[in-house]
Amino acid sequence: MQVWENLNEWLKSLPENSSHYNSERTNKLYFEDCTLNNTKLYKRFIDFMATEKQQIIDLKFVTFYNYFNKNFNYGFSNPKTDICDLCFQVIQEGVANLGSTLKEEYEMHLEKVSSHKAYKNKILKNDSNVLQLEMDFCNTKPIPKLPNNSYYYSSAVNFNLFNITFHNINKKYMFHFMEGEFMRGPNAVCSFLYEALNTTIFLNIKKIFILSDLCGAQNMNYTVLKFLLWYSFNFNVKIIQVFTVRGHSYCASDRQFGLFSKEVKSLPKVESPEEYVQILNNFDFIVLKGKSYDYKLCFKRCFKSVKDLAISKACKIKYSPNGSVKLYDNYGNELYNEENLITNRNRLSSCIQNLRLSDKYFIS
Repeated sequence: MQVWENLNEWLKSLPENSSHYNSERTNKLYFEDCTLNNTKLYKRFIDFMATEKQQIIDLKFVTFYNYFNKNFNYGFSNPKTDICDLCFQVIQEGVANLGSTLKEEYEMHLEKVSSHKAYKNKILKNDSNVLQLEMDFCNTKPIPKLPNNSYYYSSAVNFNLFNITFHNINKKYMFHFMEGEFMRGPNAVCSFLYEALNTTIFLNIKKIFILSDLCGAQNMNYTVLKFLLWYSFNFNVKIIQVFTVRGHSYCASDRQFGLFSKEVKSLPKVESPEEYVQILNNFDFIVLKGKSYDYKLCFKRCFKSVKDLAISKACKIKYSPNGSVKLYDNYGNELYNEENLITNRNRLSSCIQNLRLSDKYFIS
């Protein structure tokens, strides 16, 4: 029918994109206009036929709905809540209205995003001697979670989650702890990483890729850098830490948190941490009570000064067993800094064991 040909033509004229977390196994597209739904789409098509094609068509909504959902692979997007500042500005102003400087910056930004996605896809290719993992903190959940106004007066503490997803050995760790037990900071990240990586020591691992966001207070800091260099040195394994482009994380941890949050949202109330833990146990997560150790204090006399490394510029960092650290401001091979940071190899070899045995390093 001519009407369906017109519908196909009109749909192709609407701005659309693949999902931010689109799987390679689907080619579904989502309309950029987050206000659209089936009803609005139907009304706009009727208006399009009347104004552009000069035709008043007798098309019922049910007929339109059934044909659209059967023959087109489109979806309706939700309002964006995690967009980088530059992309948000471009969306608001429109690419055609950008000045030359901002347009050039935006094009470089898109090129960087594309480079990151290509590099990540290359990393995630299956290799038995390479370990690939992603990690991130989840948004906090309140204790208690209540359906009435008393929640605002009763909520005193938050339930915290940290996820580590191993891609090629199919393990997903969920570390949980309560607000007030310790901070969501680098010491916690190092503690959880050690616990999860400790289960892979028996594997014939030659290289580890760690993908994380750029949060300076959690993943992108000198305490985590020292921990990963110690791990590389102690277990004779190369480590490459890859940072995402802000606002374009495509993080596997977000998918795990999404499963958990969906279940939490369906519950009218949650009054204890144990209820959150029970929800986590319904999935194929390895659920562990988090413990934090003071790695910052532990590493105090093992490394040279790291203040001149300019870690905030890094897109990726390579750690070698010989003690060298290489920093790159791109996802290629152009490095901007290289240092050998280990000063006391004997002390470094035993410091983690001392840290785990000594109460002074345990954060309670």
